[in-house]
Amino acid sequence: MIEMKLLKLALLFLLIMSCRNNSLKINSKVPISNFTDDSTLIGTWSICAEECNDTLYQFNTCSSLYFKSDGTGGYAKNSPFVEKFNWTYKKGFLKFHNDPENLSTTFADTAYYLVLNKRDSYIDLRISKIGEDFSYLSTR
Repeated sequence: MIEMKLLKLALLFLLIMSCRNNSLKINSKVPISNFTDDSTLIGTWSICAEECNDTLYQFNTCSSLYFKSDGTGGYAKNSPFVEKFNWTYKKGFLKFHNDPENLSTTFADTAYYLVLNKRDSYIDLRISKIGEDFSYLSTR
């Protein structure tokens, strides 16, 4: 029983460490978005998956991420608590500024690059950490 717990813990550690790749990489599989202002971000997005090291992890339930036109926003991950933040968008990069009263922070106070793909009936938004092979995949 203890050996199985140690094995699970070791696998979890390896998964976390594999997502912390510090080399600067921009995912070239998807074209960088062509939107030039932040109005495309305004509204609510559903985050239902993450990608790390070319492996897709889909959630059983989706989280909500919203951006308001006044530069505020929030992230709710299946709980009554909302992580509040301020945000800015400039030249393809999104910057989060977390509220110090948050109990947790999903998005670090750093810049992320964005990839936007418009489909027939929905829009894909990929929010990727700079310097890591990790992305949040959202739609609306």
